[in-house]
Amino acid sequence: MPFIPQLERDMLKKGEPPITPGQRCFLEYQWMVTTWKNEPHWTTADRIYKDVTQEIYEDPDFQRARELAWQVFFNFFVMPYEQKQLWKNGAI
Repeated sequence: MPFIPQLERDMLKKGEPPITPGQRCFLEYQWMVTTWKNEPHWTTADRIYKDVTQEIYEDPDFQRARELAWQVFFNFFVMPYEQKQLWKNGAI
């Protein structure tokens, strides 16, 4: 999953290529979180998911890492946002 050791994060931030599935997932997750924090709305989540599902990597390891990063991102960022909207606007 994306929560790799700091040493590996620093390596990737310096431009080293990802080697492990966790490193690939970290890069995808980092992009999702940064995008979300700039504009935390449902439309942003929709746009990120569209990218996840439409931009298919030829390398299945990268595609899998991207999809797993989406699942973590959705649970940690999108669902708390939805919970706030539920309390604000009421249940369906």
